[in-house]
Amino acid sequence: MHEWYFYPLLKPERDHPITQSIDPIKTEYANTIDLVGNDPEQRKSILLKSSERSTAYKSPARINKGVIDLKDKLFNQKTNGKPVAVLLEGQFNSVFKDRLPPEFMNSPDYVFKDRSVKSRMLIVADGDIPVNEVDYQEVNGQTVPRYRKLHSDKYNIRNPDGSPRFIYGNKEFVLNAVDYLMGDTSLIDIRQRTVMIRRLNEDRVISERKYWQMVNVGLPILLIIAFGIGQNYYRRRKYTR
Repeated sequence: MHEWYFYPLLKPERDHPITQSIDPIKTEYANTIDLVGNDPEQRKSILLKSSERSTAYKSPARINKGVIDLKDKLFNQKTNGKPVAVLLEGQFNSVFKDRLPPEFMNSPDYVFKDRSVKSRMLIVADGDIPVNEVDYQEVNGQTVPRYRKLHSDKYNIRNPDGSPRFIYGNKEFVLNAVDYLMGDTSLIDIRQRTVMIRRLNEDRVISERKYWQMVNVGLPILLIIAFGIGQNYYRRRKYTR
């Protein structure tokens, strides 16, 4: 199995709520985004970008298996990374500004706004990020589709237990982006919450193993027996009188 360089893993930016604390994003034949214009009322935030050694091909480009042997030539340049997902926040001009005829602009039947209110817009240069891969299998003589989860793909290396070795953050990215565009960041904070599992002291675990086994297993049994004896003694004294 060889690495296919046109399926890049994108590095999420850690300083934004959408991409904070998520795994790398899996893409397929991703394009790039050029940031143009300098509107002071708009804020541009790069959420996903390629590595500093990435290369962009101008379309149309011929692709074949020989690209695998060009690894040293493909990654010998240094860049700042290619933007693939950009978040725009602010007010946006209408594409029809200064293009409509006066008859339409002066008509009482229409109200035209050449500039929007403050809003958010997410531009992603790869439509495969939110797409589940589909495998087909035969069940009772019929072809049934089986959808793979966004955090894995069919080329992913598997662990001995069958779980994927590499986990991608596509699902978290899509969910966080929808919540952020809707103005609700509470679910993003919950999704990014991590639980720190602290390791036990192995020397104490070995030396105090018998003690804690008795505490966790024997003590509850002794308490139940003592409670039963006490209850029985109390009932005898009460009804004997």
